[in-house]
Amino acid sequence: MLYNLDFEQFTDEHRIKVREIFDAEEIDPPIKRAVVSHAYGFTQTDVKPEHQMEKVLYAADELTGLTGAAILMRPSRSTPI
Repeated sequence: MLYNLDFEQFTDEHRIKVREIFDAEEIDPPIKRAVVSHAYGFTQTDVKPEHQMEKVLYAADELTGLTGAAILMRPSRSTPI
């Protein structure tokens, strides 16, 4: 969930503000890099996903978006039990 840490409070700057938050909290550099790299190609980040954790996070972010869209297309707008 860390990768969306800044989403609700900074929706327009999502994936950008998280750098400042992580710097203030002294988050480990590999975690910070993975979170920032999930924005590659979407926001003003030059951190390309290169390591396995970064690539998995980048792909998972896309899949959660697809899953969320599928849920919204259901008549009940919710997941089945």
